[in-house]
Amino acid sequence: MSGLRRLQLQENEFVGVIPSELGVLTSLRQLDVSNNLLMILSSEIGNLPILTNFAAKSNIIKYIPTEIGSLSQLTYLDLSSNRLPGKIPSDLGSLESLVRMDLSSNLFTGTIPSSLGNLVALKELFLQSNRLTGQVPSSLSSLSLLGTMH
Repeated sequence: MSGLRRLQLQENEFVGVIPSELGVLTSLRQLDVSNNLLMILSSEIGNLPILTNFAAKSNIIKYIPTEIGSLSQLTYLDLSSNRLPGKIPSDLGSLESLVRMDLSSNLFTGTIPSSLGNLVALKELFLQSNRLTGQVPSSLSSLSLLGTMH
């Protein structure tokens, strides 16, 4: 199973934690665990060096592990419609290959981290339906591809 490239587990009844055993699937490029009852993303997600697409929308996830920031090949991240509280982690600003990020419909508070200005490949950013306050950071103005569609 170490050669597995795509794993689709959405719309099941998985509960609790994404198993840490997924961290051994180092050839995994796409992982979708959306529409389950997952509460915790295992820190082993950071052990997937060539993961490009990760979707975990519509779960009940409580936090984003810092290890997600090490996914340097990630181009698509969807963590929408969870129960993610607190501030948007600034670690997400290290995902410089990211083209699309959806963090909408969570419980995020505070300001948008200026580190998101590092996401130079970003074309789509969804932050609606949270509890964000303050100003949009000026660092986002440097994202020349944001909003461009091909």
